[in-house]
Amino acid sequence: MRIHKFAVLVLPLALAGCASLEQTEDQVFKRHSGGQLAYWMPVQQGAAMHWPYAWAALAAYQDEYDPKRKPLAVTPACPEPHAYLTGRQWQLWDTLPLLRDKDDGRHPAAAPMRATHLRAEVWSNSVENKVIVAFGGTALTSLQDWKSNLRWLLHPLGSHDAYDVLTEHFVPAFRKEYLRSSMQPGQAWLKTAERPFTASTTAERPLRACARF
Repeated sequence: MRIHKFAVLVLPLALAGCASLEQTEDQVFKRHSGGQLAYWMPVQQGAAMHWPYAWAALAAYQDEYDPKRKPLAVTPACPEPHAYLTGRQWQLWDTLPLLRDKDDGRHPAAAPMRATHLRAEVWSNSVENKVIVAFGGTALTSLQDWKSNLRWLLHPLGSHDAYDVLTEHFVPAFRKEYLRSSMQPGQAWLKTAERPFTASTTAERPLRACARF
């Protein structure tokens, strides 16, 4: 019995990798080529590289039409994320389903996305040659979010969740808009842009990300 208890305590540490125990708040660790976690770079360097992804995820989480969102306390040190990104040459693709009312009506994908609480935004920057697809994460008060989190248990029972809507509705809409945009004047850079990076967040991370970046 003692051996079993010891194994239960030690196994999580072994799976996590002992290197992670050595990481400090000033360091960024990375799992290289499927190996163990190892030191990658100082956190300041990592923040300079990844701040757009953190802010894009925060922006996706702050859907003003979402009653389940946790409003962000906007301050000079932590501004409204959409305004912050726009002020730094990032452009929001407002032709995609942003789940808000428009003069010409909602995008067809908006209804199923809203029904499953799937929030997504796309940002691009021609100077950086990058496109970011950002998703809002779990809202603790959203039953739909918990259905998605428990997908591997509920999906065999016929549950329909945000992952289904992502592949059935959002991805086709994104692909169509990406191809259309790349054909527009001045948008040829999209054909050679870095592969769209996916940013996501959970209910607790946005405020921490805002404070750190």
